[in-house]
Amino acid sequence: MDVKEIPKIILAGHGPDSRGITDRSKCLIPVHGQCSLERTLAMLLDEGHNNIYAVGDRKEITAAFSIPSSVGIVHIPYSNLLQKLKFLQGFFGFTGDARVLVMNGDAPFMNRESFQYFADHAPDADLVVECIAHESLMLFSQYHNQNPMHFRDGRLRVGSLFLARPGMLDFSCIEDIFEVRKQDDANNWIPALKRAHSYLGIAPMFSLARMYLPHVFYGSGRRTAARVFSTFSPRSNLTIKHAPKIIGGSFGFVRSVYAEDALDLDYDHDHSLYEEKYDEIAQLVAAEHGLLQLLQEDSRTGRHLIRKIAKHASPPPELERLPLR
Repeated sequence: MDVKEIPKIILAGHGPDSRGITDRSKCLIPVHGQCSLERTLAMLLDEGHNNIYAVGDRKEITAAFSIPSSVGIVHIPYSNLLQKLKFLQGFFGFTGDARVLVMNGDAPFMNRESFQYFADHAPDADLVVECIAHESLMLFSQYHNQNPMHFRDGRLRVGSLFLARPGMLDFSCIEDIFEVRKQDDANNWIPALKRAHSYLGIAPMFSLARMYLPHVFYGSGRRTAARVFSTFSPRSNLTIKHAPKIIGGSFGFVRSVYAEDALDLDYDHDHSLYEEKYDEIAQLVAAEHGLLQLLQEDSRTGRHLIRKIAKHASPPPELERLPLR
């Protein structure tokens, strides 16, 4: 799929981070002398892409660096991804089959290869999400701390790229849950869940719960409990089956082989870590790209080199099942 003419929306944030991590947009914090937003824009422009928009605060963005005149700036208040898609639908007038490629702006290691892989492998669905296999992230295990989504056929970490037809999506049935998560009163979950159940029905709700429980245990450090509950997790295809009720349209994902797209600035120590280890991570990314080609030619040698690069004294068994072949 040629995405050069499809509108590219880079989510650049606005003001202080929602978690109170930074006093400005995470996308504008320099990492190795250049902020993530500037690096992403340069990558797209060098590849000849058009229709590029940064969603953020114009004054904040232009004060950080000189943005090219061909890049538009759209200002919207902070919101979650679902609300951003709804706003973009109204702002740009997306209807029917009109597609837009949405990118997180806080991924300092996104590159041409990872971007093109997503574009080339995106299925024909109303919402396509880039996902990184947990086994692939073993290469970068010391540089990320995100919890994966647990499916019976593998663990996936959401990446930084999304392809959507905003005019075909309807998130009204699950917006309540996203809003309640920001509130302190746990009792607010009860009416939100009741409303979600009335929209979705028992099968989709049960499927989501089976995926969410191991995620919670994994995040709290109870890995044994997470593994036990993951045996009851749904298969990823089951989520795709229930997608029309959950998001109002069809859903698909790209199981990307480029794990660097999952390295983003989500926590307060991420910036200092990436700044200190930038050259080391960049070398690992380059080695990963070489291994992807090598795995196509000789998977046995590729796995051996992956174990060596990952620097695990006792390599986890997941490395034997790398989905990179």
